[in-house]
Amino acid sequence: MARHRSASRADLVSHLTNGSVFFKHYFAMLSHGGQDPAANHRALAQLQAMVDGQANVLSFLNVFFVMGMVVMALVPLPFLMKKPSKKDLANPGGIH
Repeated sequence: MARHRSASRADLVSHLTNGSVFFKHYFAMLSHGGQDPAANHRALAQLQAMVDGQANVLSFLNVFFVMGMVVMALVPLPFLMKKPSKKDLANPGGIH
């Protein structure tokens, strides 16, 4: 039977830290066992600010994409509208 070792926080998030110097720095501050709770709180707050900033950018991109699709759907509508006849243009009573 294989012996199960408990995974540390570093093991659990090692795939997240590849290529992210900032995350490695903040995670290193958190992984020292919590000697200073205020420092841990500041590190988590900074990580949350980074995650929130990335989420804001992604939501902006999603909204921009959806608005682009709406515009693409509305562009053909003026070309599909009925052109007024000469009789309609001569009689301005019905057109305001």
